Amino acid sequence: MAKAPRLGPYICGIDAALDVVSGKWKGLILWELETHGVRRFAEVPPRVEYSLTEHGRTLNRALGPLGARDAERMRRDLQPH
Repeated sequence: MAKAPRLGPYICGIDAALDVVSGKWKGLILWELETHGVRRFAEVPPRVEYSLTEHGRTLNRALGPLGARDAERMRRDLQPH
């Protein structure tokens, strides 16, 4: 499904960053590429290999603190109250 076009300019850097990483699978794909390097997804006959660009690596570094924050939140949520 195609994403609807933006209706206006970004209001801040976080708004722009969330637009880049939003989507059903982007976060998982970024993690897979960072963790495992070159990957192939949904190989039917086409063989397409994906890898992170330097821009993608900087995006993962920027998302690291957010991931760490929510990993801690998930640990807390699993503890009995």
